[in-house]
Amino acid sequence: METTLHGPTPEAAEPSPHPGLVLFSIGGQRIGACADEIGSFHVWGSEMPIPSRTPFMNRLLRYGDEVLPVYDLAARLKVRVVDSRPLCLIARHQQGRMAICIDGEIPTLRPWDARCVGPSTSGERDVLGTYQLEAETIPIYSLATLGIQVGSDSPMSERG
Repeated sequence: METTLHGPTPEAAEPSPHPGLVLFSIGGQRIGACADEIGSFHVWGSEMPIPSRTPFMNRLLRYGDEVLPVYDLAARLKVRVVDSRPLCLIARHQQGRMAICIDGEIPTLRPWDARCVGPSTSGERDVLGTYQLEAETIPIYSLATLGIQVGSDSPMSERG
């Protein structure tokens, strides 16, 4: 933090434009997401399969009085959730809240440190970049845009 004899400078006192980075795992693989795109975490509940042509969205999950679509990020990553007691991540998607099943390991909140964030090399539209944590490079996903396909007419496609 930059300071002067009179305390922190106005620039240093301003909050970071990023609220933080949440790290969680799916199939033992660590994933990052912006904290402002996450609504909450809960114990995974019972899900219902539904017919769907939208890739990775073929189930619904009841959460209280709400029924949420489930985005199967594990299937997209070609892994399986490794915990017998998985968690439910409620994501703040552009088209409404949705559920993502994650490993039962408790997610962690990290400060957004621009020195640790690098560009995405995956070429995937919803991978914002990478987060370097010691020797591990963790992809940062945009939960707000998961499943959105450019030029698609599916319910999760980009609105024009």
